Amino acid sequence: MSSAIWYPLDQAYSNGNAFAIRLNLGDNSIDNTGISENINNIQIYPNPASNFINISTSATEISELIIKDMAGKVIYTDNFSSKISINTESYSKGIYLIDVINTNGIYSKKISVK
Repeated sequence: MSSAIWYPLDQAYSNGNAFAIRLNLGDNSIDNTGISENINNIQIYPNPASNFINISTSATEISELIIKDMAGKVIYTDNFSSKISINTESYSKGIYLIDVINTNGIYSKKISVK
């Protein structure tokens, strides 16, 4: 069964010309391939954080760490293997998005800094 989204469009002009279009916007299913809630037993703590954020993973390969504010601005990036500790004392109070990326996928988590 197709789950495509179709939009019909009929257009007529004052000069007598007309055309019809059927626009297919593709599959409307949600694909979360590559996004995982539990790749390599990733732990991010404490939450909320005040001075440090600790990130650990059981992955043996290098992982990329990206921390973004809620506006999407990248405020920190680094590569690490197994464990890293980030000083958050200079961060403004608020919510941040942490992405850990490696060959097994992407792990994303929101964390609060107080």
